[in-house]
Amino acid sequence: MLKGMQWGKTLAIHLGWSTVICSVASHGYAINEYVAQSAEAYGTTGMCAGDALTHANEDGTYVDNGLSTYDDLQYWYDFACDGRDFVDPGLETWGADSTAEYGTDWADVMFFSGHSGGSCTSGAQRAWLTPGDDGEGCSMYLAHVTSGSRMMKFGGTTSGSDADVFITFGCATTYYCVFTAGGYSGLSDTTGQFNMLNGFHGDVAEVSGYQADLGSYSTSVVSNDLGDAWLDWMYDPNANGTEDNCPSSIVYGANTSETDDYYANAGFFDFHDNGSRTLHNFYKICGCDPHNGAALPSC
Repeated sequence: MLKGMQWGKTLAIHLGWSTVICSVASHGYAINEYVAQSAEAYGTTGMCAGDALTHANEDGTYVDNGLSTYDDLQYWYDFACDGRDFVDPGLETWGADSTAEYGTDWADVMFFSGHSGGSCTSGAQRAWLTPGDDGEGCSMYLAHVTSGSRMMKFGGTTSGSDADVFITFGCATTYYCVFTAGGYSGLSDTTGQFNMLNGFHGDVAEVSGYQADLGSYSTSVVSNDLGDAWLDWMYDPNANGTEDNCPSSIVYGANTSETDDYYANAGFFDFHDNGSRTLHNFYKICGCDPHNGAALPSC
């Protein structure tokens, strides 16, 4: 495996998808909280179905390398990783993403490692996370082309809606076909400060070497490079011998200048106010060809 290759700086470009957003965002400048949610013991009684994983529970502890002086660091594993922890109560009445200290949206930086997936079916393009505990279901929609089916929205001015960045280590969490269909348009609250989703287009191979890379990524983005470094550290050509791991970022902002700046210059201790979220842009490695996903467009 080739880990930590410095590749994204030359190949990452953005592609825009407009949304109708009218209000101006307000920004919370307290950068104090990190919450990590992960699951490994899939397939056991009371857990969501799937192959057991071997490194997910430690992934979040490596990401905290750059967050060690945050005021509150929380880690929830397996049965403590519930669907309600990701779901906005305004979209589903049982959602509890703003509830400290299990929910994700109460924290400035969120992290998920575990099973996830996506679908490019026309008219139903979607991406989902699979939590550990199966009590509320096992497909929490991170994005969906049908607005009434969406389950997640981050950031905002109400209490417990503080998220700035969501880092996901799972398959198809930033799925290009879902992006082009507009599936991620509602993920950032129009009145909030949620600006970035980091994830993968297509499948991502889970290997032991990625824990060190997650730690190196986190350390490198304390002051800047939140998006650019994600592509640099997470890209792996021929991850399983024939196909790639394809990291990508979706950034929300008032215009492309704002999203470009956030992608390159925001950091864990230097979040930016991107203004009203009138668009979101997709940052990718051109031509990256993953397992279970079409090759990304060439530059």
